[in-house]
Amino acid sequence: MKESFLGIYRKSMHERKICMFKEVVGVGKCPCCGFEVATPSKEWKYNAFLVKRFECPRCEKWFREYYYKGKLSFILIATEKGPRKVEGQ
Repeated sequence: MKESFLGIYRKSMHERKICMFKEVVGVGKCPCCGFEVATPSKEWKYNAFLVKRFECPRCEKWFREYYYKGKLSFILIATEKGPRKVEGQ
């Protein structure tokens, strides 16, 4: 059975919304082990940045993602010497 144009349009809109949701909400990907963390543990504004703090359940380290104008700018990860900057992914 063929899908109608409206059905295809709704499906593609739904897929776009999911992609937009992932970009805006931000599914955090741990820079240490690559595990995807679904929700940030904390979120705040820092000057022009939107900061999202994630805690990885696999390696038990935290990392922060800094967004500028809706795009991931850079990531800070926890190390023994303090936070270390990682380029945006």
